[in-house]
Amino acid sequence: MIFSGQPEEGVTALKRSLRLDPRNPRAVGALNHMVLGLYYSREYKAAIEAAKHIIRYSPSSRCRIVGLLPLLASSVELRKRRKH
Repeated sequence: MIFSGQPEEGVTALKRSLRLDPRNPRAVGALNHMVLGLYYSREYKAAIEAAKHIIRYSPSSRCRIVGLLPLLASSVELRKRRKH
């Protein structure tokens, strides 16, 4: 859903799946998709918080963290623009 133009519905479904099975070994992947869904929904603050949660939840998932760096970098850029 996230990649088919319905990111809000996709985030809702991912939250539900994580709530139903919080110990799922693929939870980091679901969280990564949730970050993207939040980003596509223009929920930038929530996306950043979800990205930070991934880093805390699974710091060894370097490939996932590297994928989130552009999101974090763009959020820093947005903050800089708002200050000027």
